[in-house]
Amino acid sequence: MWAAVYTFVSIVVISSIMCLVINMLIYHHVRSSSLRVQPQIISSNIQLTKISRRDIYLLRHMVLMFCIFVAGWTPTFIIPILRYYTSIDIIINPSVIVWCELALLIGMVDLFLYNHEVRKYLKDICLRCGRL
Repeated sequence: MWAAVYTFVSIVVISSIMCLVINMLIYHHVRSSSLRVQPQIISSNIQLTKISRRDIYLLRHMVLMFCIFVAGWTPTFIIPILRYYTSIDIIINPSVIVWCELALLIGMVDLFLYNHEVRKYLKDICLRCGRL
């Protein structure tokens, strides 16, 4: 029982914290980059910074991807803990695995859709393979 709890904590909680910290660092970097490029609004000796639409979009996207990550992986590690206390229907385990794989697929599709460099790289590889 404690092994399942330890696995849950070590995999889901620690990786979620790492993902959250990395996302916060990325957002901070993008935000500081935006502030260097965009002028700040100065009003009566108070510097106000306007949050751009790009920053809000990035923050929403990061929150969505973090929620998909947590929602996709948490059930995989909660099932063994629940199985220790009660009997679980046999169909639950394969459906949780499919749920986890769906979250992983969403992450990969998201990487492909929102990263121009990855799309260009994969397109170049496909074109090179087609010429051979």
